[in-house]
Amino acid sequence: MTRLLEIVADGSPGGGPTNVLSLLDDLSRLGGYELALAVQGGSYAFEQAKSLGVPAFGIDFARTRAPFAAARALRELIHSLEPDIVHVNGSRAGFFLACVPRGRHFPAVAYTVRGYHFLGKRAGARELAALADRFAHARADAIIHECRYDAALATRWHLLPRGARCEVIYNGIDRAELPRAANTDLRCVAFLGRLCFQKDPDLLAEIAAGLGRAGYRLRVIGSGELEGEFRARLRALGVESKVEMLGALPRAQALESLASAAALVLPSRWEGLPIAPIEAMAIGVPVVAANVSGLPEIVDSGVSGALIDERRPEPYVAAIRALCEDPARRARTLAEAQRTVDSRFLRARNVEAHVALFESLLEEKRGPRHAAPSHPPS
Repeated sequence: MTRLLEIVADGSPGGGPTNVLSLLDDLSRLGGYELALAVQGGSYAFEQAKSLGVPAFGIDFARTRAPFAAARALRELIHSLEPDIVHVNGSRAGFFLACVPRGRHFPAVAYTVRGYHFLGKRAGARELAALADRFAHARADAIIHECRYDAALATRWHLLPRGARCEVIYNGIDRAELPRAANTDLRCVAFLGRLCFQKDPDLLAEIAAGLGRAGYRLRVIGSGELEGEFRARLRALGVESKVEMLGALPRAQALESLASAAALVLPSRWEGLPIAPIEAMAIGVPVVAANVSGLPEIVDSGVSGALIDERRPEPYVAAIRALCEDPARRARTLAEAQRTVDSRFLRARNVEAHVALFESLLEEKRGPRHAAPSHPPS
């Protein structure tokens, strides 16, 4: 039995926690693993883990900027659980774990980078954040990137220690958990995500204005620290009545709301490998997104969706209208999107890759004479 501790700092219903919960669910069904999750106490992921039968341990990753309290809590949890492997997700949790003192028998550490956020920071803060990422990378036995873009970025910014073990493992979805597109409103376009600087809510508001002039509505599924500014921008543009604000919803409800939309729009400044466009493509909702980061590894522009190079609303509105007002083009795009999901983004592939990596790390820790038996995915 392999003891595995998953760590993710942000427990809100977003891409990172969703991927962690999916992996926990798959490993629980697979068997051979004793699982636990460390996450923000009382969060969505905290409650969902318990519903999966996975012990969840609340750690305050959010309130303090100093790493010491969270690092101390992680050290005590690791000492108590004695995991064989710690799988830490995201730069915040990765940095806190890197601050934990390491003894001779410290477990193997796999670190999944869920997007590099230092690029969105100003000069000075950007270099400091990159230094923190470099520190977290150096304290891991294996580094997992969600997309090839992030792997190349890590090399370009010299984030990886010499001889680092790195792998790219794409996020995966389970079609059985997703609704199918139904009752599609061809005049309703959805945004699913946090209203934060990364997602560029100012540009989203301008897209809403352009869509409104063309007779469309925008459905916003999610909230965030810039929601007030986003609402103010909508009022200034005179399109508040053209935007439906649903707020942050449980994942199942959010996906049901997405399933009746004509398209998903995602004008991000940067991403890792976001799960929302993958889910949209699997559901049967075409994607119009910014041509940034890992998004070209999800969407083949002009084939399985549309990627926009310019940070202006007009190209987004034009691409959305083309997918909503040309039935033949829409059908071809959705068919290609389904093929992309099936060939690249299924959860079975994701869990298989993680299991292989975990078992390899255990073999390295134990040595060849004490290698653990394999647990091939079912």
